[in-house]
Amino acid sequence: MLFRSVAGLHERHFLRVRVSDRPGVLSQITGILGAHGISIASVIQHDAAGATGAGVPLVIMTHACGSAAMATAVAAIDGSDVVSGPSVCLSVLDEPTS
Repeated sequence: MLFRSVAGLHERHFLRVRVSDRPGVLSQITGILGAHGISIASVIQHDAAGATGAGVPLVIMTHACGSAAMATAVAAIDGSDVVSGPSVCLSVLDEPTS
């Protein structure tokens, strides 16, 4: 897992996971996030056409959440039987509003 975050902050996260193209995979991944109290802002599930044997990219943007919860959730996702290889998770720091 590639995980970059600023410890102790609540921030949005960009998560890219390579998953198997079969029914129930999206539900399994989002269920893990939900079990860790992580709310999803958006999901992009790419078409399997042209996908390699390494799986289909699934991209998720979360709402702000704790980095510890996100790290635990990503570890659980990476341990799932529907994931091909390590996930990429990056924190997204928003500019403060005035």
